[in-house]
Amino acid sequence: MGSLREARSLEDLAQLLQIDGVDKKLLLALSLNGDRNGYSTWHIAKKKKGEFRRISSPKPVLKSVQRELNKSLVQLHEPSPNSHGFLRGKSIVTNAQSHVGRRWVFNLDLEDFFPTIKAHRIQGMLNKPPYSLDKNIAEIITRLCTHQGRLPAGAPTSPTISNMICRGLDRKLEQLARENNCSYTRYADDLTFSSSMLVFPAAIAVRDGVNWGVGPTLLRTISRAGFKINESKVRMQEKATQQSVTGLVVNARLNVNRSYIRNIRGAFHAWAKYGYESANAEFNQRLRVGTTGIDLYDVLEGRISFISMVRGKGDPLVVRLWSDLKDLDQRRKFPPEPTPGEPEIPGTDSVVGFNVV
Repeated sequence: MGSLREARSLEDLAQLLQIDGVDKKLLLALSLNGDRNGYSTWHIAKKKKGEFRRISSPKPVLKSVQRELNKSLVQLHEPSPNSHGFLRGKSIVTNAQSHVGRRWVFNLDLEDFFPTIKAHRIQGMLNKPPYSLDKNIAEIITRLCTHQGRLPAGAPTSPTISNMICRGLDRKLEQLARENNCSYTRYADDLTFSSSMLVFPAAIAVRDGVNWGVGPTLLRTISRAGFKINESKVRMQEKATQQSVTGLVVNARLNVNRSYIRNIRGAFHAWAKYGYESANAEFNQRLRVGTTGIDLYDVLEGRISFISMVRGKGDPLVVRLWSDLKDLDQRRKFPPEPTPGEPEIPGTDSVVGFNVV
């Protein structure tokens, strides 16, 4: 069995997935009953106070099937060039690059992105070109990948299926952007348009006094694609302000927020002044996971690696941060001999100077 397009039966699908212990009977059981008892559901708080996001995570057997199924879906899908989320070789960095140095940067979010995508829509998409799957196979895949008739946030297949669903929307929004001398990118539910025109095109965004809203053509295009706009996350960023796209600053060059760098330097200061153990304990206390939960060194290494990805390995700031981290770690592993007569500096349980970000 080469691809999903060749599958005609549960036997074909089981053979394609090649998961130990998963045969056509189990696939049938999962497709019929997995929606009812194959998920664990919980809620996490959103940034906006009082709002929560529902997470439905598949249980182990169903998750293993979805992971293998996702590999086959990825082979079918030809990503939109405007899409940067959940794709190999794409990231928040590639998403932000298209908007560096622009006069205007306009951001908006799609509301309840995954749950908005319903089962009948997924099945219909899989039946039609360019996917053209067998009708029964499309129905089984849809059952295996949806929960309560919707795409669940937490399933391994949801990111790929959402990109497949949004391919048509991306094409229309890219055309709208091109007709109005703008650039357009999408990272999951995060849409960005940018332009250096003197006046931002009203088809995409309109100003009402000091506030900006979604333009009529853009609103109509998104609505016809079956999505709603999260009005609380619509924002226009002008050149005179700090402009950011998927968390990265895009004014003059691609960069991280200054506070991100300040927090790293604050951690370095706490480490140098109070010692690694105290700094690590304070960091974990702020995370409320206990002193052995997360290693501060690993966190700092990850954050510097992220800055390196954004600014480049040879960037002077990146080189300096790596050097400072290496020096602190060397001093931790091979502390200098104390100077005779020099008083010891007492430790402290209150390490200040860095925040959890």
